[in-house]
Order: sequence, then C-alpha cells, then structure tokens
Amino acid sequence: SSTESKEVTLRLAENSNAAILLDCQDTLFLVEPYNYIVYRMIQELATNALKHSGASRIQVALAQESVIITLRFSDNGIGIRPDFCSRPGHRGLSSIQEQVSLLDGKMEIHSTPQSGTRISIAMPMRGEDSYESFISR
Repeated sequence: SSTESKEVTLRLAENSNAAILLDCQDTLFLVEPYNYIVYRMIQELATNALKHSGASRIQVALAQESVIITLRFSDNGIGIRPDFCSRPGHRGLSSIQEQVSLLDGKMEIHSTPQSGTRISIAMPMRGEDSYESFISR
C-alpha cells in the first residue's frame, strides 16, 4: 500500500562507506517552505555525522501526523562531545536548534560516547499561511 513506510538505503561514494537508511511514507507531503527546511536539516545532520562521527550507519525517519512533522536521526558513530556545538566552525546543530525553536518545535539530542547520537525533532507545520508566518518573524 502507498501509505506504508519504505526503507531506502543509500551508499555515498564520496568520503564514506556509510549507509544512510531513510524511512518515510510515500504519501508524506510537506508544504513549502517546510519541504526545504526539513531537507536542509537532514542534509546538515548527515554531513555532521559523516564528517565527525565515523558512523557506518545513519538512520533517518521522517513522518507527519496531523500537523506535526517528526524527524528522527541516529548514527552509530562516536557520539558528540558536550562542547561540540560551541566550538568555532561548528554551528550546524545550534542553527537547527534555533530554527526549530523559531518554528515552535522541540529538538532533543542524546549522545553516548562510542555508541552514537540520536536527534529528535518535532514541529508543527502551518498550512497555506506558512510563508506569512515565516515573514512575520
């Protein structure tokens, strides 16, 4: 059925042999600009994991229930050091956290040394007035 989640495995040829697994329903539809925002978040999270964690496996789960977008990201890398986000040149996670907060969402980061990182993001998706809500901020 088209409402079932499908798992897609991507192998990146550049800089890594890490497998990225994407779990997302075929019927998921994010209105603009949420489609772009979520894409950029996934891109930043995957880039961080590939550059800094040494992960061989990255899992991304994207879902929408009613008006709530849920993004779950995990890797099996070395984990995030507590000072990672405050180091110069490492503002990606902080930027995502700021954006999620501006969108009235929540972001949680759980990291265990040598066992990887789990990041959960939940945020409401506003409908046709979504551009207006962004402009008015």
